[in-house]
Amino acid sequence: MLTDLQTIYRPDTLEEAAVRLKTPGVFPIYGGGASLIRRGGEGARAAVDLSRVIISQCALSDQACQIESGTTLETIAASDDQLHMVIAAEVPLTLRNALTLGGVLMECRPNSLLLALLLGLDARVNCYGREPFNIARWFDLTADERRQCLIQNVVFPYYPVAPIRVSLEKISRTPADAPIVAALGFAQGGYRSSTKVNFYCVVCGLAGRPLRFQPADLPNLQSQISDYKGSAEYRTTVGKIVSQRAVLSAVKRASEGHW
Repeated sequence: MLTDLQTIYRPDTLEEAAVRLKTPGVFPIYGGGASLIRRGGEGARAAVDLSRVIISQCALSDQACQIESGTTLETIAASDDQLHMVIAAEVPLTLRNALTLGGVLMECRPNSLLLALLLGLDARVNCYGREPFNIARWFDLTADERRQCLIQNVVFPYYPVAPIRVSLEKISRTPADAPIVAALGFAQGGYRSSTKVNFYCVVCGLAGRPLRFQPADLPNLQSQISDYKGSAEYRTTVGKIVSQRAVLSAVKRASEGHW
């Protein structure tokens, strides 16, 4: 419940919106505000409705994939089969039509498959008034620092240009639930190529952020989380299993040329 929310600003320019977000207790709204409600809105005395200054669009081209911050997850999922696979495994259709890319970035949930995908694809975040930075930097920011960012878009610099195959393995209470532990395997090369397959994985559910691993590092994987959904020992064990499965599946798809 947004019990403390008193004011909603609707700026007409990016500059005005950015200035508003510098004020303590003022939060951005990307889309309908579902993410702010999901976070509980604690400390949100005012909000900035960004609908007049951000775009809702997902554009795949021969050069890169660029997703604007106001784009719903359903629009993103509809643009590409591999993006759909990951997003559909995280949230149901009703939420996919309500949540936006900017909202997911603001939530910054440690078990978010979409954020794990962004990390695996080396996504670049573009914020108004700042130099572009790699998604890994986004996880380093504090919640208050993220609140002050005016996200414009996210760019995948190598996808879909590079033939990167993605495979998903997750452990959850039901197949439709958000994951307790999950792994995304990434593989590039191999099919009709003189280069060998390059592969790695991103695991979520083991720490407060997605973690990227090379296969050689997987035996040393250790969970930093222990809660009612799974002890650290349990998460560590299943994390190694789903990571190995995801990588093997991605390599197989790359070797066979399957999407």
